[in-house]
Amino acid sequence: MSYFESSSEFFKIFGIDENSDYKTFLRLDDIKVGFSIQREYPKDGRYKPPTLKDGTPDVIAIIHVAYNQEGAHPKIEITDERVPIRITVTWGSKWLANHVSYDFENKECPTKESIDISNKTPSPYHSSVEGYFDHKQNKFILGTGENLEPKGLLDSVFENNLKAPSYLFILRRKSKNTVRDLNRILIKIARYFLELIWNWQIEDRISARNYLTGYLESEVIKQPRKELDLFGYKTSTETIVGFCCLIIITFLACHLLGGSSPLLKSVLNNGFLTSICVLVALYIFDKVVPRLLLELINILIRFRTEWL
Repeated sequence: MSYFESSSEFFKIFGIDENSDYKTFLRLDDIKVGFSIQREYPKDGRYKPPTLKDGTPDVIAIIHVAYNQEGAHPKIEITDERVPIRITVTWGSKWLANHVSYDFENKECPTKESIDISNKTPSPYHSSVEGYFDHKQNKFILGTGENLEPKGLLDSVFENNLKAPSYLFILRRKSKNTVRDLNRILIKIARYFLELIWNWQIEDRISARNYLTGYLESEVIKQPRKELDLFGYKTSTETIVGFCCLIIITFLACHLLGGSSPLLKSVLNNGFLTSICVLVALYIFDKVVPRLLLELINILIRFRTEWL
């Protein structure tokens, strides 16, 4: 039995050419075999995506196909003929993927009028399907029972993405608007502090994997900056200033709340212990906290993908 060993080989079975409605093939670098593909929503459909001044749609459908995805469909085991797959379909704004809010003066931003029109139409919704690829039949068998040819798989998930939601679904979607905005702001704040304090810069890019699951640390640009020496520990000026600000805020909070600890007093009265504690805390602040912030960003992105 011959399995797919690369994303390009897997993609070929779908028979997509330059005249197809599906565009922008991207390999997924977080799994061995998988890809994403994009498709514009039909102009005569019920959903009207926001558009730029020249009519270019800002919102597109993003289909994410993973082959031999670990954890896909727990009731289906890998056999000689059947390999698990997972298909995720979502919609994404090219503008909001890289910006926290709209800027209607920018020509790359969708117009306010088109956004108002789009908001009055039934929006697509995120969904995912699991199943397996049968190498003997050369077909996809989904958990829903559907038996589809490779090209039919993409068409099926795209059409399901366009189905008109129920009234209850519309109410739930509207209730999520505030959560979605908060999610976007939290990501923006986390990215801001990563760059301000630790010099970690996340590049803005239109990548399906980044949009759906987040960023790898290897994708972060760590800008070199001037270093200072604090008790023999060298790190950037911004990191030390941020650490000092954290200590001041913690001290003020303890003072205002009237907190007092005998252990803390004994440590502060011992210069050697104080130095050791400061160095350990600075190391954690310098090495661990930025990675936790990056993971927080990824959790927020995955939460947005799965629930918003």
